[in-house]
Amino acid sequence: VATRRDSETGRMLRFWDGITGEALGQPFHFDKGCRLWPIAFTSDGMHFAVGADGKIVLGNIQTGLMKEPIQTHSEYVSTICFSPDNTRIYSSCWYDRKISCWDAQTGNAIGHPLHSAAHPRFTSNDGQRLVAEGRRSIRVWDTRSFFWDIKKNPARRSIDNIDRTEVRIDG
Repeated sequence: VATRRDSETGRMLRFWDGITGEALGQPFHFDKGCRLWPIAFTSDGMHFAVGADGKIVLGNIQTGLMKEPIQTHSEYVSTICFSPDNTRIYSSCWYDRKISCWDAQTGNAIGHPLHSAAHPRFTSNDGQRLVAEGRRSIRVWDTRSFFWDIKKNPARRSIDNIDRTEVRIDG
């Protein structure tokens, strides 16, 4: 994956095969001044979600098609991850301190945003837990009961005073 800023055409996002080095599909073009960051991939590696300012843009790497952007946060999107079945997208914004969940097909919000300084990093293999990282902490939420009311459904587990993390995703 590479992005490039062009003074005439704006921002470009391009994908390559990591083994052959060949370009995959056509480049994706975005408006001038658009900040592209972060990016996440579906489990099959053929679709992506990229933060584009306060929106999430979904695209198909092979066809070069993009969906209408999802207006997600008040400022730049900080993190994005897909559920293992690719039906949900979790995103966060450092500025508004919200974690949100989106339907990957329709772009509609699922539930209400969770007000938290943590950022979603990944889901468990079964999609039932969302792991989010904050400043020196890790939060694990149950996605089945959906965690949008933190007072009724607090984080399933909270680990504080973390200096360094390593991740093993085994369900």
